[in-house]
Amino acid sequence: MVLVGRDGVRRWIGAETQAALVRYFAPHDDAKRLPIFPILLGDTPLESLPAFLNLFQATRWDGAADLPDTLIAQIRKRLPVRPEGAVLEGCPFVGLNAFRIDQARLFFGRQKETLDALACFETRRDRKPVRWLEINGNSGCGKSSLMNAGLLPLVKQGWLWPRTGIAHWLRIGPMMPGQHPVAMLAESLARFSRDALDAPAEMADIRRALEADRRGLADWLRGRKRDDTAFLLALDQFEELFTFADKDERAHFDRLLAAALGDPDCPLYLISTVRADFLDRMDDLPCLIDLRNRLAHPWTLPLAGDEAVREIISGPARLAGLDVSEVREAMVADAHGEPGALPLVENALEWL
Repeated sequence: MVLVGRDGVRRWIGAETQAALVRYFAPHDDAKRLPIFPILLGDTPLESLPAFLNLFQATRWDGAADLPDTLIAQIRKRLPVRPEGAVLEGCPFVGLNAFRIDQARLFFGRQKETLDALACFETRRDRKPVRWLEINGNSGCGKSSLMNAGLLPLVKQGWLWPRTGIAHWLRIGPMMPGQHPVAMLAESLARFSRDALDAPAEMADIRRALEADRRGLADWLRGRKRDDTAFLLALDQFEELFTFADKDERAHFDRLLAAALGDPDCPLYLISTVRADFLDRMDDLPCLIDLRNRLAHPWTLPLAGDEAVREIISGPARLAGLDVSEVREAMVADAHGEPGALPLVENALEWL
């Protein structure tokens, strides 16, 4: 069972919850799964559950009365129950778009991969902390969706605390480099200052700080450092540094980001997504490639297997009260082993 109070799954019970989720999602044999039964204490809102726990029907309990007989029976039979009935209005599929952060409850089929990626923030064998998680993979395998709807919501809920000892995480982005990565970074920092720090800052002032020298980003963040708090930069489609970015801005962005990530007094961490076929272009970023070898954890997102594709199709449909049984197996067969199939599956479901 996972007991959830009014503050949701946070800090000291986060590690136990992660262990339970790994024990449930990792085995391929259902008989080896550790069933999960979320218990909402008192008037705890359903929204306080992490997205993964929303996959299971939660039971309310006042902490004093006996647990319901139906729950006891489910526990004895090791049968977790999925939520019943439609809880979502409208289309539950995202089409050709990547999942957004606010669509985490619709993100199915990649639970194990999300937990595996989070585990990469463990301290390395050489005792150096992992400051950069690089998610790479084929085009269309779901890298952006994994970061946005898988990792970032859990980081916000404090799930990196057991691995890093840092309780509070403030997110910058997600941002894409585009043609002018330094300008895009300044824009992201201006939004971050307004929304997360409640301290509006002019983008022009941030831009001047970033352009001053290679320590511009590190100094800006250190000036806003708080106790027991880290900054997490979400950088999507990293390959745009090679395909779109102005050469001079790319070089300066390389220096800025590497200086901040390499500064032990600047609590900046990075999650990036990059197409695997652009990894050989890392030589274009000499500062970051050195840091990547020392403080990064490259992690490859595999293609979704047949069972994952079934869950990707069926999970959102259940939330909306839709029956997709007549098309599911045909779509799973068509997607089998096909790189880039997930956006096409989502697009077909959205049209249907």
